[in-house]
Parts: sequence; structure tokens; C-alpha cells
Amino acid sequence: MFTEAERIRAIELYFKYGRKLAPVVRELGYPSKRNLRRWIRLWEASDGATEIIRHKPHYSDVQKQAAVEHYLNHCCCLAFTTRTFGYCQYRSNSDPPPLNYSNVVAFVFFWI
Repeated sequence: MFTEAERIRAIELYFKYGRKLAPVVRELGYPSKRNLRRWIRLWEASDGATEIIRHKPHYSDVQKQAAVEHYLNHCCCLAFTTRTFGYCQYRSNSDPPPLNYSNVVAFVFFWI
């Protein structure tokens, strides 16, 4: 992760160098051209606001804890945990995305 100051410095250099990505990445050594493009799009969309946009988490702490407990109590089987909780398919736009192996592993290491 980059600090807000690092992001702003990269964006300022982008405009200073005539909207060219490569010189900015070459001078700073960060970010990739793809990330810099993304930062610039976010910066322009927010009319130059500098605060970072935070997204709400997909899963509540209760859902995470339940998934971890099930995983640990049932032979540490990721496939069984994802099938049991039914997170494998979307039900509506308001439901969280599917619970996949990486999510369960992340939950387990976070809660242990």
C-alpha cells in the first residue's frame, strides 16, 4: 500500500510531465502504470479530493467467525465449508459475493 502523500506526488508528477505515465513510474520507482492510471481516474472522479475511498466489507464479523468455526470443526475442509454456507452462488445484488477458498483461508488466519 502507498500512503496518500505518495499517491498525490505521483499524480502531480503525471501532470507536470504532460500526462505521461512512464516518466513518473521511472522517476519514482512506483507505482505500476496500471495503478497510476487507476489513481488518476479516482482523483479526477472525486474532483481532486485526496481522501481514500473505503469500501464496506463484504462479510460481517459474525459470518466470518461462523465460517472459521465450521472450517476448524469439520476437518479443515474448504470445499465443505463453502458448500455448507451456500456462499458459492449469488442470490441477489445485496448478498455478499461467493465465499471462495481464499476468503476462508484469510478468515482462518485472521481469527486464529
